[in-house]
Amino acid sequence: MISTSAEFQTAVNSMATSLLGKVEINYTDTQLDPTITGTSTDLNYISFPQQMVNGRDETTDKYFELDGIATLDNGYTVCPDTSLSANFNEMGWWSATRSSATGVINVSSQITYSQRKVSGFYLCGDTARNEYAIDFNVKFYSGVTLVYTSTITSNTEVKLQTSFTQISDIDKCVLNITKWSAFNTPVKIAEFTTQVIEIYTGENLCDFSVLEEREISNDNSIPSGNISSSQASICIMNSNGRPFDANNTTSRLFGLIKPNALIKIYIGANVFTGIEWIPVFTGWVTEWDVPEDGIQAHTTARDRLNLLTQTTISTQVLANTTFYDWFEAVLNDAGLSNVQYNIDTNLDTTNYIVPFGWFEQETHRNALEILARGSSSVVYVDRMNIIQVKLLSSFPSGSVQTFTRDDYSAKDNQPIYSNIVNDITVTTSPLLVTTGVTVYETNSTDPETISVISGATDTFIVRATETPISNQVITINPAVTGLVVASQIDYSWGSIVTIQNNNAVPTDFLLKVVASTYVVTGQKQTNRTDATSILDNGRITFSYPENRFLQVKPLSVDIAENLLADFKDAQRDLSIGFGVGGNPTIELGDTITVVDLYQSKDYKIVTTNINFNGSLGMNHQGRV
Repeated sequence: MISTSAEFQTAVNSMATSLLGKVEINYTDTQLDPTITGTSTDLNYISFPQQMVNGRDETTDKYFELDGIATLDNGYTVCPDTSLSANFNEMGWWSATRSSATGVINVSSQITYSQRKVSGFYLCGDTARNEYAIDFNVKFYSGVTLVYTSTITSNTEVKLQTSFTQISDIDKCVLNITKWSAFNTPVKIAEFTTQVIEIYTGENLCDFSVLEEREISNDNSIPSGNISSSQASICIMNSNGRPFDANNTTSRLFGLIKPNALIKIYIGANVFTGIEWIPVFTGWVTEWDVPEDGIQAHTTARDRLNLLTQTTISTQVLANTTFYDWFEAVLNDAGLSNVQYNIDTNLDTTNYIVPFGWFEQETHRNALEILARGSSSVVYVDRMNIIQVKLLSSFPSGSVQTFTRDDYSAKDNQPIYSNIVNDITVTTSPLLVTTGVTVYETNSTDPETISVISGATDTFIVRATETPISNQVITINPAVTGLVVASQIDYSWGSIVTIQNNNAVPTDFLLKVVASTYVVTGQKQTNRTDATSILDNGRITFSYPENRFLQVKPLSVDIAENLLADFKDAQRDLSIGFGVGGNPTIELGDTITVVDLYQSKDYKIVTTNINFNGSLGMNHQGRV
């Protein structure tokens, strides 16, 4: 449950029509522009200026610096020292120059990108060390022409978002910092981006709806090991100057109505200190619908899991690695830092060790689903935009709120017979490893001869006919004088090999790859049945989908027994609706108590629909 003030909860429980809706759209989110680059000539011995434009604004750790502030026994850690480590450790740009004893400093960095409109910028210092720029300016350029300068003094915010009258055709902005909040220490910037952000409330916001799911059912209606991406639909007024029209060159949004804009949706309530907002959705636009003869613009968005369908992962074969480490490897490979996900620590135990695991070339989203199936866990994005990976047994118990018949407008928990299963089979696929197998070999009769020009190197992709493979040994066979294997990068599907030719003439050669192979041998099946359910409902079988990460029998036994316990009887899943009302602070996995005409019962939330059109309406799906 999202933490709020008591006043917010009072407003939620008293009158849903008093609640407010807000949609914030960042039309220039870093996901939109692959050309965006962060640089600086003032670099600490370890520094990652490109992280200023990677969309991450939370520093992963308190990084150690010999500045008289950091101490080895006070929660500090060493800086990431490689680009690989930096993929999932957000450090940002650190300057070589240090601030004075009063914080005075003079350092600069810049970002460049394809020309765009700009109406503000976002600057984030070091969130872990709570350091930030106090005095600074940002200069905006179109080519070599200085268009605008924004000067900030006496700032007190680690995360600062500003706005100003829109300027056009900006392709470079330079950040100059003259005073820093900490003394005798480098500047530390986690994020520095220009933005065009629009906020829609009141009469400008027609309505929005959000669907969030902890899990979805597979083909046999058993929601085990499947992942779902939350989605939102938003309707915004397009009557005042028609800002969303694609051909309206006078619109401040001209050229910015495109997929992957960042959308954040909030519900708010008036409290003593002003309006208190809580997040209900964060995602990226998938499509726009802006009819030229209409007065409304419609857009749909999906959460971070949908972005992971756009990138891929390939790995080596890794032995004796836990599901926890595999989930982390996939998320890190996708560019997420450890503050952007939360993995169940139960997946880091001996019960969840995978003897041999690999990905050949999967989308990151599909890789997560394969792991979820193999471990019978759920993957979803929570309200704080954090990817959650959890076993169903890890969701907390304890009801967060009780709803009586006076609170809800509709309720149903009739028995659901369509997803009863009482005869469950889970297949384990152990692997036999064979070493020293020739998995790739060229010969002189091949129609295409492999050749490298004189005095040069060339890179070749070698794919094994049967996968996966590991421990590749690549040789020029037979050996050719002057030719050497300069380097190789190995994957489960083959290798990328670089050949160097030290001869004065182009030279032909043949390649041979010897490796270890992995073949499923002696599949084992775990079967669990429930005689009482079979007597009551007839035999209803379910074969758990085979999964290459499911290789050991103890895990298959756990999966079979847990599924049988959950689905041997007709599910009494909850469907509860609030025509007007509901509590938007209730999150996926929270437990609620529902009192009806006959009983009081606890349910864990698995699906939530949030609808706002000036007043709030909600629906929940819950499971015992």
